[in-house]
Amino acid sequence: MHSYFNRLDSPFCFVHEHQFMLKALSEYVKATEDIVSAIKVESRVFTEEPYLIALKEQNNATEKISKVAKLLI
Repeated sequence: MHSYFNRLDSPFCFVHEHQFMLKALSEYVKATEDIVSAIKVESRVFTEEPYLIALKEQNNATEKISKVAKLLI
């Protein structure tokens, strides 16, 4: 996903927003992957601490994405 969005051309006036959004989306995806890895489906184990840390990181990334999206509206 990162490489796809990184290849997109954005208008000059939105270069900063594009880079910020790209970073925030990458953080969101990473946090989501961390949430999934905190849940061990095979053994039905839930690792709370890594899950909560990743959930916080995902929420932070969501806030960043929202900020950029509001600027573009």
